[in-house]
Amino acid sequence: MENWQITSRWYIHLKQMSIIYIHILVYCFGRSVDWNNWLATKEYIIYQIMKILKDNHLGFAYPTITIRQEKDKI
Repeated sequence: MENWQITSRWYIHLKQMSIIYIHILVYCFGRSVDWNNWLATKEYIIYQIMKILKDNHLGFAYPTITIRQEKDKI
């Protein structure tokens, strides 16, 4: 990533919590005039958050659906 900058103003808040999720708001500011650079910076921040979680033995839960197929009744 070239010429990217993240300001020192970060806001991290625990917005909401329930038995199935924790909603954490990460609010920060970046500066870029190049869209690809901005996307790379955003991706970098997300990967860093994922790394922090992994390093602390935490992870993400993704929604899942189980589909069961009935056996044909003849």
